[in-house]
Amino acid sequence: MVSERTVRLWFKVNNITPKHDFKKLQFAFNSVASELDASVEMSDLMDFVFLNRPIGAIHTHSYGFHTATGRAILEQFKHFYYNVVHPGDDSTRTDLYINGVINKKV
Repeated sequence: MVSERTVRLWFKVNNITPKHDFKKLQFAFNSVASELDASVEMSDLMDFVFLNRPIGAIHTHSYGFHTATGRAILEQFKHFYYNVVHPGDDSTRTDLYINGVINKKV
């Protein structure tokens, strides 16, 4: 489990200016992590989602591209971030920057 404070610290350590709702990020990371192999570290998951770094233990990349597992993790993360925490509340929506692409909710 990751705390909101840990998410904030991760952004600070990686020198990234956040544009995200930290409570939503916390919920999304914890939800995705609960469905992954216990050997996956939370910091590895955060690095994968925001910095596109591979998670070797679960083979998220092949030849620099996302595997089906990697794509599924990103889609699941976006689902939890956008739809589960504040369903239907577009007033608090922010665009989520994942792996160099701005993913906008349509």
